[in-house]
Amino acid sequence: MWEPERGGPPSTPSTGLPTGLLAGAGFVVIVAATVVAAIAFGLHEAVGRLALLAVAVGGFAVIIGDLIASMVTAAIAWLFLNGFLIDQHAELRWHGTVDLVRLAVLVGAALAGSAYAWLHRMAEGMPGPVPAIQDRHGQRRIRPPTSKQAPPSSAAWARSPVGQTRTG
Repeated sequence: MWEPERGGPPSTPSTGLPTGLLAGAGFVVIVAATVVAAIAFGLHEAVGRLALLAVAVGGFAVIIGDLIASMVTAAIAWLFLNGFLIDQHAELRWHGTVDLVRLAVLVGAALAGSAYAWLHRMAEGMPGPVPAIQDRHGQRRIRPPTSKQAPPSSAAWARSPVGQTRTG
């Protein structure tokens, strides 16, 4: 999908890199994680291998912050898990419900990492502390008025800048 006004492929808000390039980087991460999982865990330790790939997918998603590239990386991780770490002869076979569970774990890691990256971006973009409120006389007021103060009359409200914007 091309963005005509920019003349290039869509990019990620957090990195500015095209999604396709990030998916390629995800492929490299999964290849490295697959090698580490094959060395670190025995032949029949599928849960440990899955956990290591899930951590790789989730960590990658946190770093890049691109949901599409994270999902592609999760799919690549499932293919590598199935073909190299479970079956070990580069054969993709369907193992029933357990394959759906493995795929769900990897997709969940991608979603969780992307959500964390999105929340982190939102927290960085939020404004700082709430500015002090000014009363009708232009005085800065930190605390709201106490209940003993009378509310402004409707005439004062109409003369105030806020009242003018609401009535006029």
